[in-house]
Parts: sequence; C-alpha cells; structure tokens
Amino acid sequence: MQNNNSPLYDRRQWLKALVAAVCGTAVAGRTLAAQAQMPEKVPVSESSPRKVSRISAREAVACTGCDACMPCGYGVDIPGNFRFYNEMLESGSIPDLASTDRTSPEFRKKAIGFLRKYDSAIPDRHQSQRCIKCFHCVSECRERIFIVNELAALTAITDELRDWECREI
Repeated sequence: MQNNNSPLYDRRQWLKALVAAVCGTAVAGRTLAAQAQMPEKVPVSESSPRKVSRISAREAVACTGCDACMPCGYGVDIPGNFRFYNEMLESGSIPDLASTDRTSPEFRKKAIGFLRKYDSAIPDRHQSQRCIKCFHCVSECRERIFIVNELAALTAITDELRDWECREI
C-alpha cells in the first residue's frame, strides 16, 4: 500500500519516462523531417524492375537459377525457393488461400502437402522468412526480379498455411 507522502513515481521510473518521451520526440521529429524531404513518387516504367509480386498473382517467377543473387548474407536459398514455388504452381499443388471453405479435403491435402514439401525441400535456415529485405539480391538479379517482394509473398503463403494448420490440426 502506498502512503500519501510517497511520490507517484520513484526516481528510476521518472527517468525512464523522461528518456522515453525525449526519444519519442526525437524519432517523431526525424520522421517528419525525412517525409518532408522525400521526392515525389515516380511511376514505374517498363524498363524498371517489376514491383508487383508474381507469387501474389499466382504466376511463375522467371528465375533462371543463375545464382547472381547468391550467396545471400542471411542464408536464404533464393533460387531454391523460387524453383520450389514454380514446381508447386506447375503441379497445381498450391492451395487456394482465397477459398472460404478451408475445411474441404482438397484444401487440407494441398495445404499440408505444400508445407511438408517446403520444409523437406528447403531447410528452415534457407527458407524465405529469413529475408530481411537488405536489397542486395535485387541489385544483382540479371532477370530484374524484385526478389524481396517475391520472398515476402512466399513467406505470406507459408505463414498463412502454418497459422491454418495450428488452428485446424
């Protein structure tokens, strides 16, 4: 129980609150200054890399496996992830995530099959979720694939399927 003479904060709590307020103000000021200096958005031309994910559009990724993007500093097997996705797409083994009936035997079979094959084909330390978007691979890609978007889309598929699996199984 707190007596009426004791302060609301002790010294340490007060200093923590003060530091948090000062840091928050500094970050907000930098953010506003950076936004004020940002150039206007330039439309994407035909010669610039595609920014929309092919994986999100359920299209094959045009990776030739040249390995120009490799080695990834964070361990992602970029060509391996794209090769896996393209093979699953071609065989029709990717479940329809837009489906409202995720209890159907077909969805279940495809979802579990996709996850098991992904985990066996690409070890965890080389999977797409390891990408930190450093953009090194994007600058090296000879096919002008916007790799970070493709890996993020593949990660979104696997994350959604893993969440589904945790709820359903």
